[in-house]
Amino acid sequence: VSEDPKNNTANVKHTTVCDMVPLNRYDLIVCDKRAARDGCGAGRLNGRMCLVHKVSSTLQLVDAAPARINIEDCFADLHPEKYWKGEKHFRIVFSQNRLARFVVMDVELCDELHKAGEGDFSKYSLADVMVVREAEYGISDETFHCTTHLGNLLEIGDVVLGYDLVSSVLTGGDEWSMINSFNSSFTVPDIVLVKKVSGGAAADETAQGEESGNKKKAKSSASKRRERRMEKQEKKMKEASESLGRMGFGSGGGEADEIED
Repeated sequence: VSEDPKNNTANVKHTTVCDMVPLNRYDLIVCDKRAARDGCGAGRLNGRMCLVHKVSSTLQLVDAAPARINIEDCFADLHPEKYWKGEKHFRIVFSQNRLARFVVMDVELCDELHKAGEGDFSKYSLADVMVVREAEYGISDETFHCTTHLGNLLEIGDVVLGYDLVSSVLTGGDEWSMINSFNSSFTVPDIVLVKKVSGGAAADETAQGEESGNKKKAKSSASKRRERRMEKQEKKMKEASESLGRMGFGSGGGEADEIED
């Protein structure tokens, strides 16, 4: 922009051009089965519905409806060059603004063959989970079953965010295109669980308990202030009684007693 040769200084502007992958964390996408044919597949997740688990120098995907296999096989990395080579094969179904809240009714971890993962996957484990919509909790008997990678993180009563594919409506063209992108072995799930809400139901109960405790504490403080005011009043009355006694207004404090009354 400008340069000062005498002081050997310059103001320079740089322009950096970068291509950003139009995917966000927790987006629900379809990995077209035809991606492998074009050399841009997502490995074991080709022809399946996936969640964007992590966005960094690579995209980390996780199976939205995992089969009962090892947890490591539910994850796959998609490198940028593969994504840009076959961008049309990775279509967004839902974004985070479509996440709904569910309450966990039951969690059953898969057997010992499907134990928790190792390394980067150590906190995840496959589990069969039964959930109910939070808005219908205690009102409706309708429950949903799904398999999720969040097995180690969920407990009964937790609140979890997920995509409700039962009540979601897609246009005819989108639905046809999505179904024809899947492998024949893939079944579209009713619910796709995405992440646990911090604390869940237990946190709500704790918050309610803390709120009621704070109310009790406030009442106790008010009582203490009243007691201090009463003590000050009694002290003033006692000093007034002693002053009247010294001035000769009654020896037994009769007048003082009347004043106190």
